[in-house]
Amino acid sequence: MTPPLVELKTITKLRGSVRILDQLSLSIEPGSVYGLLGGPQVGKTTAIRVCLGLIQPDQGEVRLFGRSPQNLTEQQKACIAYAAAGHTLPLHMTVSEACKIFQEASPSWDDELCGSILRDGQVPLHRRIRALSRGTKQYVRLALVYGRRPRFLALDEPLREFDEVTRVHLLSRIQDLVASGESSCLIASASPVDVVEIANRIGFLDKGRLVLDGSPGELVETTRKVVIKTEDEHNGMGSIVEEISFSPAVLALRQGFREVRFILRGYQTGWIEDLRRRFPTCQIETEMLTIDALFAEICRR
Repeated sequence: MTPPLVELKTITKLRGSVRILDQLSLSIEPGSVYGLLGGPQVGKTTAIRVCLGLIQPDQGEVRLFGRSPQNLTEQQKACIAYAAAGHTLPLHMTVSEACKIFQEASPSWDDELCGSILRDGQVPLHRRIRALSRGTKQYVRLALVYGRRPRFLALDEPLREFDEVTRVHLLSRIQDLVASGESSCLIASASPVDVVEIANRIGFLDKGRLVLDGSPGELVETTRKVVIKTEDEHNGMGSIVEEISFSPAVLALRQGFREVRFILRGYQTGWIEDLRRRFPTCQIETEMLTIDALFAEICRR
């Protein structure tokens, strides 16, 4: 069995008394794309920076190419690329000059790949980067990191500047990069559309914890939205919430007086049937969710 290219084991990262990452474990196989989804301030950027060895976790273990990021060889470091919106580019250079700089630093540089991406985006090669729009700067940034043909590509909110056509084009280029089976990509985003079509696995991060993880198909099949309603004006939902709130299968619970909603992971019909037996006067409904709807439910909490 091929070992993971990237592996995080029970990573905890503190900021004062706040857990930015809380027992985070995930692995990324060679030839795969891992989509890390979460709203703002849930730890996505911290998770990427821990993967790359840019910050040290307070607890847990990180493995990149089978070793600690701090112990990577120079050759291995040259096989990593990282891009985030707002990363600094050499603003005084032309786009063409920046390509040459990246080429010199990248042992696996693919001039044709980078050039074709820039041509598709109609990027003026002889214009200085400082004169480009913010969206075009980000487009150039991605063309440069794709052109490196890295073994590990980490992208942090990379596509929020772009329209749908450009977004789809740049996502397809990620698939091209990992198609050889040797490279992998971790893409962190607050938008499911960035990952749902290309990710082999998707993880949902909430307050530093990985609350769901699986292939898109697995996540759709094994999770349900559950709504329980009662007409009992005296007891409300208190007793039901008390029973289910401590279950590790229950996520994103929201309670009203006569209604409770939650996400059930590891869905089994027996779990719901048992609820119906214990609470025969309640109306209990289940609903399959798309990845988009699942993300919305988790973020809404």
